[in-house]
Amino acid sequence: MFERRTKRILLAAIIVAWGLVYLLQASIGRKAARLHSGNPYVAGLGEGGTIAILASLGGFRGMAANLLWVKADEYFHTASGWWRVMPTLQAVTQLDPHFVDAWELLAWHIGYNMYVAAAPADRPSWAQSAIDCYREALRANANTLNAWRLRQALAWYYQDRLMDHYKAIPEWIQVTQMPGGLSSPYQVLHPLAHCYEETWQITKAVEVWKRTLKLDREDTVAQSAIEWWSKHKNDRFYLRKLLAGKNVVRQQRDLRPMAPPYDLNTEPVR
Repeated sequence: MFERRTKRILLAAIIVAWGLVYLLQASIGRKAARLHSGNPYVAGLGEGGTIAILASLGGFRGMAANLLWVKADEYFHTASGWWRVMPTLQAVTQLDPHFVDAWELLAWHIGYNMYVAAAPADRPSWAQSAIDCYREALRANANTLNAWRLRQALAWYYQDRLMDHYKAIPEWIQVTQMPGGLSSPYQVLHPLAHCYEETWQITKAVEVWKRTLKLDREDTVAQSAIEWWSKHKNDRFYLRKLLAGKNVVRQQRDLRPMAPPYDLNTEPVR
């Protein structure tokens, strides 16, 4: 009798949880409609009713997060659901702040998909929203073993999408100092070395390439980079060509041109 009663209580609780998830999806739909109409991104779901639903889920928050995670994947593959992805993933991260995969996908969706879909004049605000999302994720996971993944994703966003190598460098350095950050050295030290190269800090770039080679003696990319810079470090023509090429890409992405940190014609290469 006790076991049957327990099952009934559990079934009732699950039904209630499903109902709350349904209500949460309605809130997600409203926010998606606002995004689709051009309203700016706002961190968090922000609605009083939504917050109440999240609180009501209690011990079923993990189950609700997993259900919404599946829904987010479905939305990615349907034209009508594309705008629901972001608020759905936001709900997942509020339900489970340690769901690193959800944080990564959310920030990536904001910083790439939403960024590209926006008008050029609105893209800086979407880029900042992606950065804010990464920062929020890092605060929520400051003491978790996967925090380095979020820092790595932020560093790569600065480097890849925004081509802001100066801001990427300190983020990459922090990754190298975090537990697990050097579990795959080439995924961290290679882009850090490239950032130094892109900012004409060649001496530091070579130091990073040498560090990479110490961790992996079979890293042919690091070995080739060290050999290249030993021959061409003072090749100002190459550095100017590098600058011109990158500025073409930056122009294509509606980004400001980048100037060298020192005079490539008169000052020694650093």
